[in-house]
Amino acid sequence: MNYGALKKAVMLFIFLFTFFKVPAQNSTLDSLLAELKRLQHGPADISVDTSYINACFSIADEYYHAEMQEEEEFYTNKGLHKIDSLLSKEISDEVLNVWLIHKQGIGYGNKGNYYSDIGDLPQSLDYYFKALRNDEKINHIEGMERHLGNIAIVYDDLGDHQKSLNYYFRALKYAHLRKMKSSEAGLYGNIATAYMDLHDNKRALSYCSKAVGLFEELKDTSGIAYVFGNIGLIYKDLGDERADAGTDVKDVPEYYTAVTYFKKAIELNVLSGGEKSTEAINKGSLGSVFMSMKKYTDAEKYLKESLDISKKINDLYGVMSTTEHLGELYAEMARQKGISQSEQIRLLQLANSEMQEHMLAKDSIFNQDKTSDITRKEMNYEYEKKEAITKAIAVAEKRTQHIIIGCVIGGLILSLIFLLFIFRSLRLTKKQKIMIELQKREVEEHRKGIIDSITYARRIQEALLKEEEHVTAHLPEHFVLYKPKDIVSGDFYWSVEKKGYWFICVADCTGHGVPGAFMSMLGIAYLNEIISSDQILTPADILNRLREKIVKELKQTGESGESQDGMDISMIRFHKESGETCWAGANNPLWISEIKGGIRMIKEVEPDKQPIGYTFNPEPFTDHILSIKQDDIVYLFSDGYADQFGGPKGKKFKSKNLQAELLRICNEPLNNQKEILDSVFEEWRGSLEQLDDVAIIGIRM
Repeated sequence: MNYGALKKAVMLFIFLFTFFKVPAQNSTLDSLLAELKRLQHGPADISVDTSYINACFSIADEYYHAEMQEEEEFYTNKGLHKIDSLLSKEISDEVLNVWLIHKQGIGYGNKGNYYSDIGDLPQSLDYYFKALRNDEKINHIEGMERHLGNIAIVYDDLGDHQKSLNYYFRALKYAHLRKMKSSEAGLYGNIATAYMDLHDNKRALSYCSKAVGLFEELKDTSGIAYVFGNIGLIYKDLGDERADAGTDVKDVPEYYTAVTYFKKAIELNVLSGGEKSTEAINKGSLGSVFMSMKKYTDAEKYLKESLDISKKINDLYGVMSTTEHLGELYAEMARQKGISQSEQIRLLQLANSEMQEHMLAKDSIFNQDKTSDITRKEMNYEYEKKEAITKAIAVAEKRTQHIIIGCVIGGLILSLIFLLFIFRSLRLTKKQKIMIELQKREVEEHRKGIIDSITYARRIQEALLKEEEHVTAHLPEHFVLYKPKDIVSGDFYWSVEKKGYWFICVADCTGHGVPGAFMSMLGIAYLNEIISSDQILTPADILNRLREKIVKELKQTGESGESQDGMDISMIRFHKESGETCWAGANNPLWISEIKGGIRMIKEVEPDKQPIGYTFNPEPFTDHILSIKQDDIVYLFSDGYADQFGGPKGKKFKSKNLQAELLRICNEPLNNQKEILDSVFEEWRGSLEQLDDVAIIGIRM
């Protein structure tokens, strides 16, 4: 996650039917509930029915203000049910029919808001379209503008930014007709964010400028703050482009402009009482700019402030993002010239600590509802052991102290009693030490049982992976580099021969250790089941079926709190005789080492940007038919090698360095390549902990 997430916060609330959420007034709500109760028992009359509908929607609005979503939906449904009942009677009164259609549109819009709040975006979109159709029937311009804006917001959240723009511009047309400057300002801001997502910075700046002009005219400090944050992001992006082109960071004016806008955004956000999450994002973005400018003290200051806020509001995404930036910052600071060795070690330790916290936050996001008993006991083992020993010794020392004090007060007359108590105390301490040793042995045996269980699980996993020689005995020259982070691994490789075709893949499951190993074993089992059909499937067919199985068997529907597990995968199929080669990937690419014009180079085949697991709007995976020549080498891999921290300056290895290493050793036999890659990895890692599982397969065609 990067600080570009700030743009998602820009003024998207302005199209909701109720504009601001404030505490419900108990007296108003009590009065409305009493009125509704009276109307429920009133006579069967059209005026009573219309008053009943108004009361239901007013109560729903009060609950919306109070952020009581279930109650809000309940009373919205009661109002809609009454409207449906009246419309089914085909009332001849045209004015009443128009009023009912208008009210029904309001109810649908509120339902759309409800489903948007709970994260069910497809259902939210369905109700917004229903509301739009109602207002189109009666040519209600304000309603059409509101619903078009909300539809655009949902498409923006779903990642379809071009479609989002289409609906924003349609909403803007109605805002112009109504001469509503507040709506126009919000729409300009939202249009700017869509262009930012499309990396069209010129148009994004243009619409940010229009939004700021109107917000200033309206004296809307909060609106100005949001847009200033986005302008800061745009100038940082422009500055990065200039710096990447070779300009010295001290001579990049866009960075200084970005700093100005982020500071203004922070100041205005505080002044207007804005959300703490927005303040955290703006401070994180400001720290990121200072980091790009190599102003490390300022960068550390604002990144730490951002992290403190994210932790206080329990924003795991903010913690995950900021700790990654802090880790990279400390690693970069450690590479400065002129710093002492002790300071360099301190900075590298800080970098490693922040990356560990980053990995913990990342794993928490994906696995927050699944806590393994084995993992819990391992993590708590050292703490429980120390607590048991400390507590027992503390009790013994306290009793001994009481005995000594009593003896001193008693004086010489009580010397005999003093000696007796000392003797008793020593016996008690001896017994307690024996008990501590017994407890320690029990804990050690318990821990040994856990480790033995996990080690046995490794044997099961290795049996599923099979011996490398057995799996690939008939392949061309190849290597398999497989380095689990823990005893068991979340990465796996898989291969099978069928009717003259070889299928080979490398997969990276969510998490590592025990949770990742469970996913890897599921993945292998499902792949074996899929390949057992009589058909010769393409890699894309296999990935599509694997995704269906993962989503179905893990009961993934996208709802909050359920399993988010899945995997990234790179799969190739080739025919041994004809050389026909086909590949498909989920997030993980394929690299091909080939010779062009007498020069060896690495070509990347890009994957589909979606995982094997639940995702909004999943697309079928794509088969890539490859033209492979003799002596070409294909590499399938997970991201563990490139993400490892280490080296003399404590930085990430990165994909570009892995490509360079493969180019350097490409003429070596593949067995030698494996040994070289393993040696380079261990030398790079040094004394730092391995951050993730590593899997690389290379095949010379």
